[in-house]
Amino acid sequence: CYLSSRRGAEYEVTYRIVRPNGEIRWIRDRGFPVPDSTGRIYRMAGIAEDITERVLATQRVEAAERHYRRLITTSPYAVYTMDVNGVFTELNPAAEELLGAPASVLLGRSFMEIIAPESRDVAADAFQQMLTGETDDVSVKIVVLTPAGERRVLSVAATTMRDRGVVEGIHGIARDITQEVEQDQRIRMLAEALDRLPDAVCIER
Repeated sequence: CYLSSRRGAEYEVTYRIVRPNGEIRWIRDRGFPVPDSTGRIYRMAGIAEDITERVLATQRVEAAERHYRRLITTSPYAVYTMDVNGVFTELNPAAEELLGAPASVLLGRSFMEIIAPESRDVAADAFQQMLTGETDDVSVKIVVLTPAGERRVLSVAATTMRDRGVVEGIHGIARDITQEVEQDQRIRMLAEALDRLPDAVCIER
């Protein structure tokens, strides 16, 4: 068994016990060798501590973490986190697809590297507001450039991550609204063209 294998050495082991009523408790058992006057180990002293609540709390946190990971992994929207330097620290599969590159390429890079020139001021201003604590969340529309040179319009909602009140990063969700923007532009162009026509136009459905 584990204790016999220690042969008088200090040990620490965690195990479960079942009480007479069927309740399971977690025990942390620590043992220490006790020498006699000649230095020979003649007995072991130990401390058994009930750590059930601590174990259950850890299991709840781990279960919540697994649930969060499943939600993020299967989300149809791009989910990301970045540190206070604006460097990507986490991207879900939808973010990889949206940005046109795998996480292995994007992680460790600044988000400003993918922002199109016309959106850089907006993106930098929003990031600075969150970094300084001026606001804890922002919603912006920005244009990004994929490694293949494709332009995509994103609707981004970002929130600060804080530790004891100090901003330690930012996480957010991005949605591709490129088609929506293009459709709106086509509708506006059609409306403007119709307004310039000299004759009345009747559209039947």
